[in-house]
Amino acid sequence: MDKAREKHCGIKIFYHFFLYLIVMFAIVLPIKVNAEPTVTKVFTQQGSPSVMWYVSGMEGTLSEVGAAIGTIPCEVVTCGKIREESDLAFRTIVLLDNSLSISQPNREKAKELVSQVIQNHVERETFEIYTFSTELHQIGSGTNYDELILAVQNVAFENQDAYLIECVAQILSDIGKDRAQYYNRILLISDGVDDNVSGRTFSELMNMLEDDDYRCPIHTIASIWEKDKTGVKDLSALSRKVGAQSFILDEYEDVSQIVSQIDLDYDADYFMFDLPLEEKDGTVKLLQLEVNTSQGTFRVTREINTPIRTQEEEDFLNEQVQTDTEDETDIVEEVEDQQITEAQRRVLVIVEPDGQEETEAKSELETSSGKYPLSVFIGIGIGLLALLLALLLLRTIRRRRKSVWDERDDDFDYWKQNENDRRQKDTVEDREQREMTFMEEHPDSHNGDTVGMWDNIGGGSGKNIILNGIDNNSHYDFVLRYETLIGRDSLCSVVLKDKKVSRKHCQLTAREEELYIEDMGSKNGTFVNGERVIGEMPIHSGDILKVGDTSFKVGVI
Repeated sequence: MDKAREKHCGIKIFYHFFLYLIVMFAIVLPIKVNAEPTVTKVFTQQGSPSVMWYVSGMEGTLSEVGAAIGTIPCEVVTCGKIREESDLAFRTIVLLDNSLSISQPNREKAKELVSQVIQNHVERETFEIYTFSTELHQIGSGTNYDELILAVQNVAFENQDAYLIECVAQILSDIGKDRAQYYNRILLISDGVDDNVSGRTFSELMNMLEDDDYRCPIHTIASIWEKDKTGVKDLSALSRKVGAQSFILDEYEDVSQIVSQIDLDYDADYFMFDLPLEEKDGTVKLLQLEVNTSQGTFRVTREINTPIRTQEEEDFLNEQVQTDTEDETDIVEEVEDQQITEAQRRVLVIVEPDGQEETEAKSELETSSGKYPLSVFIGIGIGLLALLLALLLLRTIRRRRKSVWDERDDDFDYWKQNENDRRQKDTVEDREQREMTFMEEHPDSHNGDTVGMWDNIGGGSGKNIILNGIDNNSHYDFVLRYETLIGRDSLCSVVLKDKKVSRKHCQLTAREEELYIEDMGSKNGTFVNGERVIGEMPIHSGDILKVGDTSFKVGVI
């Protein structure tokens, strides 16, 4: 390639690259996609006609909402802010540690804090107020807010043990049994000390919060006890587990600062989804929500236990399927009847003695046998013109492609020479040495037949990848340069016969000395060490890769 042509080619590449950047910035900059908000509660109880989500962390006014269960759209029946919804059931449960481990100044602060939370209630908010020692003691409940405040002010602090974990677990169990669609939140005031050595452990309590039946915001307000300050950490961990807030009462002179943060719960959004009847089968499925607000776009993706269809829904679905089948049968029969009737009409008209009708019949037969209407010729002409344009476009593309490769002959020859030099360095002995090293690290990998071997996927220097089947004797060994597909399609580099594997299931990519795995929208998902691959995920030697029902131990040399 001479210098003038090289300069022209460089200017052309720079121009297109600069234009590409301008277009990308014009598209991407106006779009603001925020971090995924926290789903504070999910309702999918048996027999429920819908799924309810309470989502905290979305900013701005809702403008557009869309949802899908898997890839099937589902209806968002209603949505909005908790503060603005008067018909929404909202319940605040207060647990107040009234043991003497709460310092004297913090006792009055705790009472004032709870009183202000009650005063700032939203419409139809229900309160349940408890003190606790070795068990829960309810001191007030309901919507008579003045009586609740008076009950809080009359709380006495006593010398007693506090079994915090057992009491919180009992409240969560009651929430799980109550199938009413409340927005529940817990306000926990304690020093974090738990003297119960025979009850539930803290890890068991944390495990309860992973279940949507029990999950709700738990705001913790810690009072530092001079004899043991470690309990504050446990309270903070409890709040972090559910995306709630934690405070240290000793750090605040004015408790209204804490109350204002707790009141942000009223700004949470609620969404009620009506799933398609076909998707209500009680299995775990992925529910996706995308919300456009005045502050940007928010996306929430979460696996849910879909509701089971009621008997009425089951009957309606069966009736709909039967109706659709009958409609299809009727359409087929109607078309057949029309064809038979048309043929009979033509035959009957021809044998009529009336000359006029006979002439009309002959004219109709001539049209169907040789004299086509003008629209037919127009359609044929348009088809031929489209075919001609397609051929011209294909010819132009081939000429352009040939021209481009003619200009790059020198560069291609240079790359090919480098590739040949690299392959000479990568001797058979080197390959055997790498494989022996992997076999020593994974002694079980040699048990089985090799069903696939590729020495060069992608071109360029790369990594030697070994996939050893865990449940069978399959073995794949190849050098990955850039990327390769795994799936059932015969065009994939790694072809699997597993029925649960999609045609193009996942993709391995080598980039910047790292290996990545990406799911290509498969039906049953891709998993690394038991974790579902969402987006692109790094994968390392020794990891377990699961594709459909097939599991591999990964080796990277």
